[in-house]
Amino acid sequence: MRKHPGTLPGTLSGPGSSGRKRVEEGLGKEKHSSASAESGKRQATLQEVGPLCGSFVSQRNRAKAQETTTRVVGEMVAMNGLPLSFVESSGFRHLMKHVAPWYEPPSQCTFSRRVIPSLYESVRDMIRALLQAARGRKIHFTSDLWTGGHHGYLSLSSPCLPVRLPALPA
Repeated sequence: MRKHPGTLPGTLSGPGSSGRKRVEEGLGKEKHSSASAESGKRQATLQEVGPLCGSFVSQRNRAKAQETTTRVVGEMVAMNGLPLSFVESSGFRHLMKHVAPWYEPPSQCTFSRRVIPSLYESVRDMIRALLQAARGRKIHFTSDLWTGGHHGYLSLSSPCLPVRLPALPA
C-alpha cells in the first residue's frame, strides 16, 4: 500500500502538534515520517490546485474564475467557429457541471454583446502591435475571398506575422 508522502499545510506546526495527531487519525492511524516536513516539502492547498482541477474555487476567487472561464469559452467559440447558441446547449452545460461545477455560463446574448467584442479588441490590438513592430520593413500580404452558403469570407495572411499569435492577455 502506497503512503502519501505529503503533509497538510498548517497541521505539523503549532502548540503541541495536535494537528499532526488529528491528521494521522484521519489517515487510518498510519504513522508518517516527518522527513517531508523537515525537508521543507508540503502538499499543495486546495486554493493552489483548485484552478487546475476546476472542482474547488473559493468564494474570494469565484468572480475572477467566472470571468476567466467565460473568456476561455469565448475563445473556444471563436476559434472553432461555433454558434453562440453552443453556450446554452444542454451538452455544454452538462460538461461544465462536471468540469467546473461552480461555473454559470452566461447567455449567448452576453457572449455576443460583451465577450466576443472584447476578444476582437484584444486580437486587433495584438495584430496592430505586431504590424507596428514591423514598421520600416516591407510587409507582403496574400488574400483570398470566397463564399460559403450565404456568407462571404476574407482570408488575409502575411509571412512577417508569426504562425501562431501569442496568447491573448487575460
